[in-house]
Amino acid sequence: PTSAEQAEQWSQQYWPTIYRKTNPFGPHPSIIGRAEEEVLSNNNVPRLMEMAKKVAGETKAKCCGAGVGCVIIERPTGKPIEVIAVAGDGRYQDLDEVAGQQNPMAHAVMRAIGMVARKRVRSATRDPSKLNPDMAALDINKPSHKPAPGAPKFVDKTLLDYPLTPMERKAFNKDNLIPDGYLCVDLEIYLTHEPCVMCTMAILHSRFARCVFGIRMPKTGALTADGGGLGYGLFWRPELNWKFLCWEWKEKDPYDGDNHLHLFLDKKTQV
Repeated sequence: PTSAEQAEQWSQQYWPTIYRKTNPFGPHPSIIGRAEEEVLSNNNVPRLMEMAKKVAGETKAKCCGAGVGCVIIERPTGKPIEVIAVAGDGRYQDLDEVAGQQNPMAHAVMRAIGMVARKRVRSATRDPSKLNPDMAALDINKPSHKPAPGAPKFVDKTLLDYPLTPMERKAFNKDNLIPDGYLCVDLEIYLTHEPCVMCTMAILHSRFARCVFGIRMPKTGALTADGGGLGYGLFWRPELNWKFLCWEWKEKDPYDGDNHLHLFLDKKTQV
C-alpha cells in the first residue's frame, strides 16, 4: 500500500496489511511519480537552482566561502511555493582562507537550516531575548545591526545563522513559514552541490521531505551510492530513523541541440 488509508481499505477488503512510510527497500514507485510531478510543476526547479547559484556567487564574491548555495522552500497546499531561506557558503567568513582556515559549521546547508530555526522562533515569539541580536526584526535592515533591547550580549558567530547578503536577508525577513511547524518537516531543500556527510545528516535530522542537488561531489558527497563516490546514499538508509526523497538535477550538453534541464532520480541509491 502507498498510504495508511489504502492499507486500511485493503485490510478490510482483502488481507491485513500495514503501510510502511520508511520502507527499507525504497519509496513506492507511485510515491516517487507523484513527488516528481509536484517538484517539476510550474517550472520551479530551474528557478530555484538558479537562485541557489546566485546566492553562491554573492557569498563567494564577498570572500565568505566556496561557491555553494542552498534554497529552502515550503509548498503550501493549493498555493505557490514559498522561499523560506536562502544561504551561500560562509566557511571563510572572518577567517584566513589563504592560511587554510575554514569553519565547517558555516556550510550553506547549515546556515540555511539555522535561518529556518530563527524564523521558527520569530514566528512563535517576539521576545528579543530569544533571538540573535543581529536578527531582531526591527534592526535587521539597519546598517549598524544594533542589538534589540533585552537581547543577549554574546553571539556565537560560528553558526553564521544570519544573513550576509541582500538576497539572504530578503528571504529571511519574510514571515512566511506555516505556523506551528516542527523543524523542517515538509520543507524541500535545493542545492548547487551534493552535500557532505555533516550537511546530509543535518538535512536528515531536520526532517526534510525532499532534496534536489546539482553537482555530484565524489570525494565528499553523502547522497549518491554509485559513480565511484563515498557510496553512502544517506537519504534512504534502513539504519536511520528518517528518510527523504532525493534527486540529482542534470543539465544536458548544450551542443546536443536540446539544452534543457531534467530531473534525474538516482534509483541505484535506493537501499
